[in-house]
Amino acid sequence: FFYEDLKKSPDKLVEGLKEVVFQKDIGTIYSKIERNKKLAEKMCKYMNLSAEQTATVLRTVHLAKFDLLTNMISEKEYTKLQGFMGMVYAEKAGEKKEVAKGIFEHYLPRFQGDILPESNEGIIASITDKIDTVVGCFGVGLIPSGSQDPYALRRAALGIVNIILNSKLQISTLQIVRDSIEQFAADGILKRSKEEVEKDVMEFIKAR
Repeated sequence: FFYEDLKKSPDKLVEGLKEVVFQKDIGTIYSKIERNKKLAEKMCKYMNLSAEQTATVLRTVHLAKFDLLTNMISEKEYTKLQGFMGMVYAEKAGEKKEVAKGIFEHYLPRFQGDILPESNEGIIASITDKIDTVVGCFGVGLIPSGSQDPYALRRAALGIVNIILNSKLQISTLQIVRDSIEQFAADGILKRSKEEVEKDVMEFIKAR
């Protein structure tokens, strides 16, 4: 993988994510990105973003995880550089600076006390990705218990809350959760009722 290949088409790396499984019952990273884009589009409408801003947000979400297939992340396993390398590669590929920054920000916050996304691109990409993870896991019965939380759902939920509070977003968390649940239901992924998933996810987020 070389910068020249990347400049021709970063989208080719996104296509490669069809082969990367996120979780066996939930699907691939690519299918996750597709859901995230639909959810992000709804968020853009709720936030009354312009068509141009919406396009930049959707491009950010589309490329948010393309660095997972690069040598730096997949072969050398510098997983701590996820997002950061995505930002660097996106800049090298000639993407808008807002898109590049949003790719980095979508992983935030990475740990307690970490910085939070500031741009609309990063905020929306981060929230949609985290909600998709939480709803998807709850939807197939992967609910944290005790100290067991293999998909870091508590961190994801806390991140959602912190981002919304920090950004002073006037947006309904319940509505986004419902939108996410509907997507999983439409794809036939849910193993529990929509009502159960909604109740459990909202209680989980509120507990943070």
